[in-house]
Amino acid sequence: MVDREDGPFDYYNEIYAGVTGASIRADAQDPGLHTATIEALAGELEGDSSRVATQIEGDITGAVQTNPETASGSARTLAMKGHFAVGLINNFAGMVDTFDVEVSAINRQYRSDLASAMRYAGQAAAATESKADDAETTAAVMGPKTKANLEPRYNRAVAKLDEDADTVATKFRQGPTVENVRELIRAGLIPLSAAGFWPNLQLTEDDRVQHYLNTVGKMSDEEQLEWILAHKDDLPPEIADVISPAVQEQIADRVADDIENPDNIDEETVALMAFLQSSAPFAERLYTRVTPQEMSEAITELNYQVFGAGEHDDGSGRVLDGPPPLEVYDKFMNAAGITLATYSRSDSVDGNALADDWFAAITDEDHRQNAAALTLLIREGGESGADYDPDFIDKLGSDVLEWEKDQDGPVWGPRNGSDGVWIRDPDKVEITEWTNEYGDPVYNVSGGLASDGMANVLAGMGSSPEGAQRFFTTSDGETDQDRLEYLMLHRTFSESDNSDEGDGLGEALQAATIGGTDGESGDYTDEKAAGLATDVFQLIADNSGTDDKEDLGTDDAGGPLDGDMDNEWHVWEDMTDSLGAIGAGYADDIFSTVSGGTGSGRVLDVSESDLLRVVGEIGHSDSKVGVETLLAGVARAGMDQQVGDPLDAFVKNQGGGDDPINMTTFRNSGTNLDTSAIGDVLGTLVNASDDVYSDEAMAESTRNAYVAKAFEIGTSFIPGGSAIAPNVSDAAQTAIDLGKGELISAMQSQISGTPSAEGGDYRTSIDDSMRYALANEMLQHDLFGEQPNPSRQPNPFPGVDSTVVTRAPSGQQVFDPELFFDRTSDTNAKWDEFFQSNPYSEMNQEYDEMADTFDRTLNADRKPTQE
Repeated sequence: MVDREDGPFDYYNEIYAGVTGASIRADAQDPGLHTATIEALAGELEGDSSRVATQIEGDITGAVQTNPETASGSARTLAMKGHFAVGLINNFAGMVDTFDVEVSAINRQYRSDLASAMRYAGQAAAATESKADDAETTAAVMGPKTKANLEPRYNRAVAKLDEDADTVATKFRQGPTVENVRELIRAGLIPLSAAGFWPNLQLTEDDRVQHYLNTVGKMSDEEQLEWILAHKDDLPPEIADVISPAVQEQIADRVADDIENPDNIDEETVALMAFLQSSAPFAERLYTRVTPQEMSEAITELNYQVFGAGEHDDGSGRVLDGPPPLEVYDKFMNAAGITLATYSRSDSVDGNALADDWFAAITDEDHRQNAAALTLLIREGGESGADYDPDFIDKLGSDVLEWEKDQDGPVWGPRNGSDGVWIRDPDKVEITEWTNEYGDPVYNVSGGLASDGMANVLAGMGSSPEGAQRFFTTSDGETDQDRLEYLMLHRTFSESDNSDEGDGLGEALQAATIGGTDGESGDYTDEKAAGLATDVFQLIADNSGTDDKEDLGTDDAGGPLDGDMDNEWHVWEDMTDSLGAIGAGYADDIFSTVSGGTGSGRVLDVSESDLLRVVGEIGHSDSKVGVETLLAGVARAGMDQQVGDPLDAFVKNQGGGDDPINMTTFRNSGTNLDTSAIGDVLGTLVNASDDVYSDEAMAESTRNAYVAKAFEIGTSFIPGGSAIAPNVSDAAQTAIDLGKGELISAMQSQISGTPSAEGGDYRTSIDDSMRYALANEMLQHDLFGEQPNPSRQPNPFPGVDSTVVTRAPSGQQVFDPELFFDRTSDTNAKWDEFFQSNPYSEMNQEYDEMADTFDRTLNADRKPTQE
């Protein structure tokens, strides 16, 4: 119901015989899916057509009046037309509501302006000592003037309604096309259940989200709560913002009831919590009700339900008849952690005081089980993307660290299991299936004990760049060297001590060095990030290979890289992926340092020899994600510096403009696209990545496979585009800046999801990878002519056939990744045809020369493989 202000401007019902948006909706009920219902609707519209004619334009009237004639058609056709007609009429009802809201605002403005005018008239009369007219006479004079001033605004509203009516009329004439139906579904005017009537309609996730936003957001509190509970298995988190605070608090109470009685925690509990985990009213109500102790007890109970265990048994020897039900437990921990982060960032919460509360619970000697349970919750939240309040996570981490250093003997291990239940990380636990003597499948669990509270808190910082950077720096912005050395050199993260092999430490350092954006992530700065990254890399380089642990952190540290992994100091294996990501974030500096160039200003201040020692540490893990991430970032940086920068200079010298650059002009310009330096740098880095293990060089095929993968992954992120977008293939994603942690994490996911290059047999060759990278660089600089682009004129210049080009999320044109990444006989032919045609064929000779020098420099310093 539209609130109405009295005034001289007419509402819709005053123009058209009492008709309102509500009355239009009442005459356009959802026809449902049954023929009888649709026939009834058709009859209602037919009998009411005279009034419909006064509500909307004649074109619409004719379209609506034809609806009864569809009664002889199939039920499916009737349903389609009925849903479409009702959706459009309801659409117009919304337009009427919008008109009435604007009229109400105009009338309110009229009354305000009239009051001001009358006051001014009275003051003027008093000032001239003339006899003022009475109020009624003054209003009679001023009213028409005031109304006249607002007439243009009212006329614009009437014209907008007429325009809207014309739009609805046009859609009635067009009929239920796929796009018209999609628009009505997105607006919430056709139910999702009706989408199946249009077989060619393929709804996207965004279509569904917009539908829910436009339906659930308009419900009453009671309706919202009923809808949420009915859809608990498929709640789109994107619509949480339209759920009223009162409903969020009711749901928080339901979840809190379950946590306080943990036997009741089930799929509904975790679904509701995951749905509202990022909403402040829900988070504040939940964590105001649930204490850290109650949360710890719920986590302990969930662990017992999933894994079991006795007073002297961590559950590893327990035989299960079926695989442990990890899903509810895993989702509960993720959602509880993210909700805690949301709560910590609420305006009503003091982050420091909250840290004190959680620290007290974590170190509570009367409830020693809390240490693993509560720190694991923080870890799970951080690893699920939770950005904790920087005051909270910095102070909590600092307090936990200082408390740990003050303890005597084992600190964390004895606490896990002290209540008879061992807390396990659902992401790290190992489940083994085997067959018993009767031939039945049975299961047991091992590993994943979440005992190391300090490691868990560090991992919790992984999505909190501001808090992580504070943790690793002093109040004057310098790296806290004592803290860094203690964590890197003097503390164990060994799996044998039920820790995480440095995984959490790596995640915290990654967040602190490349996870934030200067000026946007609180007090996070690029200067502090670069200083910390430099100190981390230098610390690794200075201590790598030390065989006397007493020398760590001293001038006597360091040693030969002889592969004695048991006695020498090396970085923890599970932090190498984060170190590779940090390296990718500073790839420009690494490329410049190793190639002898100037790069972007050398913010990473580490010498070439020390960088190569760090690369050796990154490569020492069984997982090659770290070194592959580093190589991908450096391949991207190399293309930027050796190809992109010269192309930028060439285009600038040509004066720009919309016309495509003539390829002959380019070739005659003498512009040097020097890929030999890229081959030299990547070859040097690949060599260094193998040095920790042995003095043998990897086979040439393995080296080339690493580089091919680096080009395939790294150069599919085209600078200047948008951040990672949904519903777009990984290969077509583009990046604003590979130095941003979010994009490097996305690149790492892509690396993890494609075959490893370690064996030397990769899905693409260096030749193909370089061709794709070079072609995309030239396309970005208009060397191939203008491609069809919505932001330009519709008539493209002659150039690349649009069948081999696709549009990235940013609107940029890139070569269709399927032509390169998913080769088939058909796409292979298109790709080859492109390279054999103009304008690219003009570049083939130069490309062949570039590829030859690249290959020679890549393998120039390769040590002989020892057979």
